[in-house]
Amino acid sequence: MAEEVEPTAVDDTTDDTSLEEMDFSFEDLANESTEETTEQSEETEEDAEADESEDEETQEESSEEEQTEESEETEAQAEETEEDTTEEAKETKSADEQKRLNNEAAQRRIAERAERERLRQAAQDKYLESAEDDKDLALKQLQIDAYNNKVERNSDKLKTGIDRALADIDLFRDGSPEVKEYLISKVDDFEEQYVTYSSTGDPVDVKADVYEYLQKEADTIRRLVDVGARKNAVDKQNQKAKTIPRPSKTPKEPKVDPDLAAFDEEVAKYR
Repeated sequence: MAEEVEPTAVDDTTDDTSLEEMDFSFEDLANESTEETTEQSEETEEDAEADESEDEETQEESSEEEQTEESEETEAQAEETEEDTTEEAKETKSADEQKRLNNEAAQRRIAERAERERLRQAAQDKYLESAEDDKDLALKQLQIDAYNNKVERNSDKLKTGIDRALADIDLFRDGSPEVKEYLISKVDDFEEQYVTYSSTGDPVDVKADVYEYLQKEADTIRRLVDVGARKNAVDKQNQKAKTIPRPSKTPKEPKVDPDLAAFDEEVAKYR
């Protein structure tokens, strides 16, 4: 008779955690996936907004820089235009000043000459009235004619020399007002030294050329100006040399330890 075998009870318990006991489901997985996607989307939007904000700030800064550069260029152009206008105004003023000086000098010479002629004519009429007879009258008239011719030659010589100096000597045109005034004053010095005038103001003797005299004075002024300019240039160079520090000695390079240098070289290979 076959031996009966008792059925063995099967232990359904297991150490592993069952699916029911695990707090896990596809809905939770879907929710977690949705949350992650939402978080990523929010992060992407935040990054995009940050990028847009940075782009806007960059554009604003670039626009401000461009506006600043344009403003600086405009100011520089305005300053250049103002300088050019000022320079042109100075040149125009200098030319107008020279014309005014020339006109004043011409008017003064005309007035002085007219007054001299009036006085001379009065004196000559009185001289002729003193003639005793026709022969004496004729003699006096010859003397008066010779005198008038000499005065006219000397007057023309002075006038021609002065006009030539005003036209040829550049300092009368381009010199400073002080230089022009100085040269004009030299005409008076020339007349005092080299011209003899009569009691009526007529030039009865001229011993030198006024043009050459004024030309020498102008050459002297140019030499003095050149010397002054060179001296100023030397002074500026000396002043600049004093303000620029002398270069210091080049520092010696520190001694290199060969072992440390080899170590650094070996480490650099793996960077």
